[in-house]
Amino acid sequence: LVVLKGAAHVLANDDCGQGRIFSDIDIMVPRDHLDAAESALVACGWQPGATSAYDARYYREWMHELPPMMHVRRRTVLDLHHSILPVISPYRLDPQLLFEAAKPVWDGVFVLDALDRIVHCAVHLVVEGDVEKILRGAYDLHMLLKQHVEGTGGQTRLLSRAVDLGVMPLVKHALSAAEILFNAQSQASAIGTTALARHLVVAARANADASIHMPLLTRLVIVIAAHRAKMPLSVLLPHLLRKSIVGKNAGKAA
Repeated sequence: LVVLKGAAHVLANDDCGQGRIFSDIDIMVPRDHLDAAESALVACGWQPGATSAYDARYYREWMHELPPMMHVRRRTVLDLHHSILPVISPYRLDPQLLFEAAKPVWDGVFVLDALDRIVHCAVHLVVEGDVEKILRGAYDLHMLLKQHVEGTGGQTRLLSRAVDLGVMPLVKHALSAAEILFNAQSQASAIGTTALARHLVVAARANADASIHMPLLTRLVIVIAAHRAKMPLSVLLPHLLRKSIVGKNAGKAA
């Protein structure tokens, strides 16, 4: 299994993992092993969250992870992934490439390669869509770049890896934002500053200073970009319509 995100930064001794507090643990296994991994976790006290039939299909057929699981005694939360992007994402990332390059930290436990941790951090910054966490994600990216990407050779390898994984457009947005915010050594200036990157910067500055108003347009652009990166419009629009109707009905019932 491969440990992801915050726990991976701790296990890999990344600078951004020092003193880190995380609310859940994210792990990834090959999709062929997903059912076996889920069964093993249930046997060890992890309880899947209750989901509707639609949500179960949403997670198991479309997404890159199962619904969050909570431990029955510790009440800690675990997310079981089989990729870092949804199956139906327009960005057809092959997770096998991530598994092949993963590095061991314990017997049978791995973390993504350093370049892949940077790519994942960049992708997550765009795909998460949480406007209140943009600054944290951008700073993680800056710290990872500073620690693991040195000189032109390292920068070239990073961009080449993003291309190989098929996520260069997403990485470009994140690198551009980190470059503006922290002067990150990412060659972002060479690949240009995107409109989405500018909105990510606006959101990050609002995260840092409560007196700075985050424009509604910035919120909308970030959320829409996150959804578009997860699924095609043919699935996204019916999905958002359904969730909107379900939400309204739940409000009436309450």
